[in-house]
Amino acid sequence: MELGGVSVYLSEIATPGHKGFYVSWQSASQQVAVMFAASVGVILNSVLSTERMQRWGWRVPLLLGCFIVPFLFKLRKSLAETDEFLARKHRPDTSEIFRSLRNHWAIVLVGTFMVTMTTVSFYMITAYTPTFGNSVLHLASIDSLIVTLCVGASNLFWLPVMGALSDRIGRRPLLFACTLLMLITAYPVMLWLVKEPSFARLLAIIYFWQL
Repeated sequence: MELGGVSVYLSEIATPGHKGFYVSWQSASQQVAVMFAASVGVILNSVLSTERMQRWGWRVPLLLGCFIVPFLFKLRKSLAETDEFLARKHRPDTSEIFRSLRNHWAIVLVGTFMVTMTTVSFYMITAYTPTFGNSVLHLASIDSLIVTLCVGASNLFWLPVMGALSDRIGRRPLLFACTLLMLITAYPVMLWLVKEPSFARLLAIIYFWQL
């Protein structure tokens, strides 16, 4: 829900020539949550039986997530508005916002497709990996969670690196190249994985895609 707002906020506080690097930390910070969730899953699967996991163990991550909610509200309230935002004297009303969406529909459509591609890729690589590994590939739950943990750690490193690279060579080359590569490789790579499922193949494929 806060993805757009956080990205704009980071863009506005970025120093000149470093918008890509600053904004990349929005996605990079999500990887900390992915790693934490995967670590909790690994620990629970190591100490609890399958029966206990199904009975009450799956509630543990939900409870841990609830504990962080007050901190998030406090953090959100403590953030000061950016100088760029305060410098804007005009605040568009609802009609102006809808008129702008109508007049710039092509940009909105392209942006929607970009966000869709990013969102689908992110959730497939991180959130869906344990389910896919367990239900479809019939791998051990702990193996799929370890893959998610490793990919989260790799993403945490590569996202700021690629954000900084976008500041140097531009956004479009990276966006077009990575999107095209993902679309071209998705089917053959998944076919190769399903043919002979294994922990090593799942890790290699997910790591390849997140690059």
